[in-house]
Amino acid sequence: MYNRSCVKGLLLVGLLVPITSCGTSASLTSIVISPTDFTVTLAYLADGSVAPQSEQLSTNFTATGYYTRGEHPVETQDITNQVTWFSYTPEMVTINAQGVATPTGEAIGFTQITASAPGYGGDIISNDATYTVQLPSSSATGAAFVSLSVLQPNQTVSSLNTTKQFKAMGVTGSGSQSDLTTSCVWSSSNTSVATINSKTGVATTVGTGTTSIYATYKNSGGLAVTGFTHLTVN
Repeated sequence: MYNRSCVKGLLLVGLLVPITSCGTSASLTSIVISPTDFTVTLAYLADGSVAPQSEQLSTNFTATGYYTRGEHPVETQDITNQVTWFSYTPEMVTINAQGVATPTGEAIGFTQITASAPGYGGDIISNDATYTVQLPSSSATGAAFVSLSVLQPNQTVSSLNTTKQFKAMGVTGSGSQSDLTTSCVWSSSNTSVATINSKTGVATTVGTGTTSIYATYKNSGGLAVTGFTHLTVN
């Protein structure tokens, strides 16, 4: 004779297993990093020179992974130490495997930080975080360029094999402006979307998607200054 309590237990297990079990493992579908916008002021030594990187202010970026599994609710997990971190301008800011970003002391301006990790069908890339390194107000003087803007901002192009002229406008510490287009080094963060002539700032669309267009100007005997904008190809 069967023990009724055992039979009830087996029936209960039989009812629960289809509900709680799932034949598929959770898949990483997106990554969100934070902060999404961070500004740091470059540190200087008492003698007026730029402090070394070891004495610059660092900031901790975090990465949150979003996982899906069948019809289950989306799951989140801190994957800060599992992603690959990337700085678009390592000459200005570096970021280590733990998501700690630190200015190098060699450049100022704007750049981006991203993170990536393997996902189903390829790498999952996070949102872009804007990282700004600025001079202290007491040092933002003189004839050296202290900021650089890339024009035209956030352009959208609807066809391939199309050229787009970007321009770079620099501002000195005394407030004067100059066209630095042909004095900058230009680059594209995603050359599968658009390539760019490194000397002229003329971009050519080659695929769909979004890329960041960077311009960097090297002050004579001083800091480099960089800026970027986005180019989207539909």
